[in-house]
Amino acid sequence: MPGHWGGGGSGCLGRKLVQADGYEFLEIVKEVAEDNTDNPELSIVWIDPEDFPLLNPYWEKTFNIDLSEPQIGVVNVTDADSVWLDMDEDDLPSADELEDWIEDVLSGEINTEDDDDDDDDDDDDDDDDDDDDDDDDDDDDDDDDDDDDDDDDDDE
Repeated sequence: MPGHWGGGGSGCLGRKLVQADGYEFLEIVKEVAEDNTDNPELSIVWIDPEDFPLLNPYWEKTFNIDLSEPQIGVVNVTDADSVWLDMDEDDLPSADELEDWIEDVLSGEINTEDDDDDDDDDDDDDDDDDDDDDDDDDDDDDDDDDDDDDDDDDDE
């Protein structure tokens, strides 16, 4: 039963991946969606993995989730980075617990970057820093050239 509730525009998208036996969880998500209908920062998309069997391995690998159990997470639509609610397979969250988690995500208390490996971020930053250092060296050379031009003006 695919469905979509809420607005959009924040760059984050609530995404629900669940099997057909997740009817109880669907009802919880519906309640949260109805409570947040006027929230422009939230879009909830219901995805039944059985409708997209060829995408299941991709979703499981990309988002590091097990689609044999109900899942709810937030996916940053600009870079597909995600964070997923930890759920006990025997005890689904209540609508209030789910809404609190979503509010924490929207406020930035929980972030899609929270689960990133430090090594990945450091490697990217190191590459950028090296490029910046090279640019700084070029700027220093330009400054020296400007000083030479000023000296020429003084001679005239």
